[in-house]
Amino acid sequence: MKKLFITFLIIVIPLLNFAQKARLDLGLSGLVNRNLNFSLEYKVADKFTLMSGVGFMIPGKLPWLGMSKKILEDIETEGYLEIALTNMKLSAVSIIPEIRYYPKGDALKGFYIGPYARFADYFYKSSYTSDVDYTDNGQSYTKNNVVFDLSGQLIKVGAGLSAGYQLILSDKYSIDFKLFGPGLVYAFSTATVESPEFPSSRGIGEFVEEELSIIPDILGEINVKELSRTSAEGKWHRILPVYRANISIGLVF
Repeated sequence: MKKLFITFLIIVIPLLNFAQKARLDLGLSGLVNRNLNFSLEYKVADKFTLMSGVGFMIPGKLPWLGMSKKILEDIETEGYLEIALTNMKLSAVSIIPEIRYYPKGDALKGFYIGPYARFADYFYKSSYTSDVDYTDNGQSYTKNNVVFDLSGQLIKVGAGLSAGYQLILSDKYSIDFKLFGPGLVYAFSTATVESPEFPSSRGIGEFVEEELSIIPDILGEINVKELSRTSAEGKWHRILPVYRANISIGLVF
């Protein structure tokens, strides 16, 4: 996270020397989900600005937890997926470069439209328990409440188009209403599940794959590979639609 922020400063600060005007702002909408979003916009022509944004999600619970759990409420999971979501801790960093076109020819003011790109890197970890059926010497057994530790990374890379309206107050303050921002991202994730108490007579990769097979198709397929007797790795990828909308306040200088 520190390296990402330093890279952002290295790219942005030198460009300020060439800007006639610039604006630094803080996104308000993301604060609901512990997101700290900072953007620097600088004028490069009468109708154009360049904007660089960096975001940080403070580690904490999964945003919109209730909505995520609702997707699973109609399927039989013995509660382990809901527990994993409840216990999940999530953090993230992101960079969003953007080009803005102001049709009226007064950059930084009024209506704007333009393309943006997005890179986001999420880190998550969780734990849950599940009952494990296994066979040993021809006899069937069930080991109850086996503990599984989950950790992983999710990366999103994509682009889209945004539009909005920006107000400049007293030549010092700004209010940016980003009302339109559809796009597409390619999301891919790698996660590891570890369970030191997992029964030795059953493959943990097979077990995890079986448990994940009940996830709704809308979420996509997770490919599982066994790493050792007590650990397995899952990989997932999918193209997803995204939508950006935000209200931010800033300083003009």
